[in-house]
Amino acid sequence: MKKYFYSISSNWINLLVAIAIAFIVSPILVNSLGKDVYGIWILIVSMTSYFTLLDLGVNSAIVKYISEFIARNDHKNVNRIFSTSLFLFFLLAMITLVISIFLALNFHSFFEITIFSKNYVALTFFIVGIDLTINLLFSVYLGTLKAFNKFVALNIINIVIAITKNSIFVYLLLYQSSSILTLSLVQLIFTLIKTFIHYFLIKSLPFRVRFSFNHISKSSLKILYQYSIYSFLIAVSHKMIFYTDTIIIGAIIGVEEIAYYAIPLTLVQYIEQFVWAIIAVLIPIISAKSAFDDLSSTKKIYKLGTKYIFLLFSPVLVVLFSVGDQFIGMWMGDDFRIPSGKILVIFLCGYTFLLGQLVAHGILKGIGKHKWLAITLLFEATLNLCISLLLAPVYGIYGVAIGTAIPMVVMNLLIIPYITSYQLKINVYKYMLNSFAMPLLILILITSLLIMLNVELESYWQLILYSSIVVLIYLPIFYFSLENSEKLKADSYLSLYFGSRR
Repeated sequence: MKKYFYSISSNWINLLVAIAIAFIVSPILVNSLGKDVYGIWILIVSMTSYFTLLDLGVNSAIVKYISEFIARNDHKNVNRIFSTSLFLFFLLAMITLVISIFLALNFHSFFEITIFSKNYVALTFFIVGIDLTINLLFSVYLGTLKAFNKFVALNIINIVIAITKNSIFVYLLLYQSSSILTLSLVQLIFTLIKTFIHYFLIKSLPFRVRFSFNHISKSSLKILYQYSIYSFLIAVSHKMIFYTDTIIIGAIIGVEEIAYYAIPLTLVQYIEQFVWAIIAVLIPIISAKSAFDDLSSTKKIYKLGTKYIFLLFSPVLVVLFSVGDQFIGMWMGDDFRIPSGKILVIFLCGYTFLLGQLVAHGILKGIGKHKWLAITLLFEATLNLCISLLLAPVYGIYGVAIGTAIPMVVMNLLIIPYITSYQLKINVYKYMLNSFAMPLLILILITSLLIMLNVELESYWQLILYSSIVVLIYLPIFYFSLENSEKLKADSYLSLYFGSRR
């Protein structure tokens, strides 16, 4: 259990560093580039992010099956999955490169851009495309290392690279007046560095994980395909839900509006990533258990995981609901406070329900029963796209945000809990009542009371104090929500801690 605690803790530290970097760098990026250029940068990143769909969901299959084969001490099949995946990803990377060239040459025909020349934008797009091609090809290394539970090492690498890379970004923006072409080159260089480090980590694994043409097999490809086809649909859905919005805004409303939308979207996505930092460690464990048809521990993870994760992140939701607009105003400037603040509240209405069901997403992937999750998310993505296209011309960026929030609430309140409960053979109504309804009711009550107080914050120190008070309110709530066995453990830890302080 200790290694899983270290893995989750390192994931959180990695995210905290990423958030701190975003907090410092985002205002510099927007102010140095300007809203129009920043909007173009976000457009390029959003469009090229679709290249990761060529992963076809195989990376999820790599984590699942290598985890299972490690549990069975099956060296031969570990290498078969690794080699087959790497060969497949090489072919996909070549396709990505061709698509990058085509889109780079035609980017100007998709959007009205007058700030840069056609060649400048095309070269920037192509470099970002190469960066994602390399990430796609060698994501096999990343999936394999996750299957071996090397989260601590991966997170240390990410932290060091992120700090170094963004320090260079800040220097180039503030002192060299660099623009998006230079930023894309720096990004590519650090991707290459990270890839080489992952390669040497693979070589140091206790299993002899090596690529060999002899290990490439149709049977391994079939195994990967059977699992990954639905992971691919999930990935397509995620891209449609989270990245199509900025393209719609750029095409229908204008690139200058993207910045107001991107800032609150970044905030809620960081919260989601914090939850996934826990779940990513649990998926290999769930997969290993499913190899021996053990669902009892998975049922417990679903019931308790939903409740504890909801309560754990509720203070963050409360703070953002009640004073999120003020935080954005302090962080990005007063002109962001009202538009980005309103969008943040709309997002939070959807994400509140999503966060409670992310455990279900991880469980369905871990036990290989993610077919219905894929279909549900694809339906959500389609609904998101249709509502956003319908509302964008009338309500602008607020309409696009509403188009994201409404399907998110419907799917995570009504559909996904039912699917997961059915697969785990538990009563969905008891689950919703015991694990979901109580934390949601508490969140609504506390948020409503704080909004009615109409607190005005004037500095970050006041925001920290306000957030600390909310956390203190939630501490006893979290404690009394624990199961009796967890309460006993908490009591023993507290008595040991305070006893050692005397």
